[in-house]
Amino acid sequence: MDLKELLSKETDKFIEEKDGFRKYGKAKFPFTREKAEEFSNLDIETLLDDPYFLDLKYKERNGEMSGLWPANREVFVDFYHKRKERVLNTFLYTGGIGLGKSTLSAISTWIQVYDIITLPDPLSYFGLTKGTTISIISLSKDADKAKKVTFKKKLPFFSKSPFFIDYFPPHIDPEKMNNDSSRLPSELRFPKDIVVFPGTGQAASALGYDIYGADIDEANDMEIIEKSKKKALSKIYDAAEEAYKEIIGRMDSRFPKESLFRSGKKYGWVSVIGQARYPNSFLENKIREAQVLGEQSTIYWVRKSAIEAQPKERFLKTNFFFDVDNAKIIEKINTDKIREERCKICGRSLYGGAFVGNKGDLVCSIDCYKATYDTEIKVEKEKMSEWEL
Repeated sequence: MDLKELLSKETDKFIEEKDGFRKYGKAKFPFTREKAEEFSNLDIETLLDDPYFLDLKYKERNGEMSGLWPANREVFVDFYHKRKERVLNTFLYTGGIGLGKSTLSAISTWIQVYDIITLPDPLSYFGLTKGTTISIISLSKDADKAKKVTFKKKLPFFSKSPFFIDYFPPHIDPEKMNNDSSRLPSELRFPKDIVVFPGTGQAASALGYDIYGADIDEANDMEIIEKSKKKALSKIYDAAEEAYKEIIGRMDSRFPKESLFRSGKKYGWVSVIGQARYPNSFLENKIREAQVLGEQSTIYWVRKSAIEAQPKERFLKTNFFFDVDNAKIIEKINTDKIREERCKICGRSLYGGAFVGNKGDLVCSIDCYKATYDTEIKVEKEKMSEWEL
């Protein structure tokens, strides 16, 4: 090889590394132009189902059915495809316990990291300056919870994915971590200066980061303070609402959703999950906002009961109530977290559980459920073994 060929080879290598095509630390293989083109053209169904990526196809494994529940898969796939039709920057999922909401939140983070990391040069793609760190912020009601969600629930999705093992392994080995949140790392870092940062429910957590996307865990359980000094123009401070506004604003300043959408480019979203609580909770307010705005809303929302979300074979002996006129299963919340709440209609204690009525009202009985509607409605008791969802 003569000097000219050597210089040409080194120049090509420099350009490729500058554009993000190289082998990263602990990776098995270099990330090449051919691989970038291949991976950037994969559909969401492949990413969810293929064993090389998330391997979440619902199927029999070791004698048991496991994977992403079909109802939740349908929801997420629908959300992802609708983002190509109109601007959607919020994925909201609410309901009772056992819906698989945390799994969808982890998938949301995985997909967003994947979308960015397979770009040859993310900074040039988004028009960002050199040295910028692209962040996905993971919020919860306190710092300990946020760290545990990030490193215990989300990290395994990356560390067990052959794609990330081969090309972009995270810098943390989950096998070497313990349950002491104080000893967990402050961030989950990937090649190309991509970071998943665990924060708290305070809006200040979002300051100082170029935020591409986010998730808010247990949004309805975050701090709410009446007559708070934290909120200058209102007597109520809602940590989830303040954090959401801060994140959406910072996302749009660095990654403007409207212009990126018009250009056919990728843009991030906020995944917001939480249990149903009361009519004026953060999640219910966002749902009402989306209903009012219709197609103009940037919020994609889902409210499901456990029977609707989980595979029906789990409920072969389960009875449930069906709202015939509104064509929906009536959700029941069984949790001690509402022990202090009272029925919206009759005022009885909700200790032991509640039905979710119209507009998110929590009530003690089916009769009170009916009373949450302005007109008489028909409710029937059904048996899952005789019902096809």
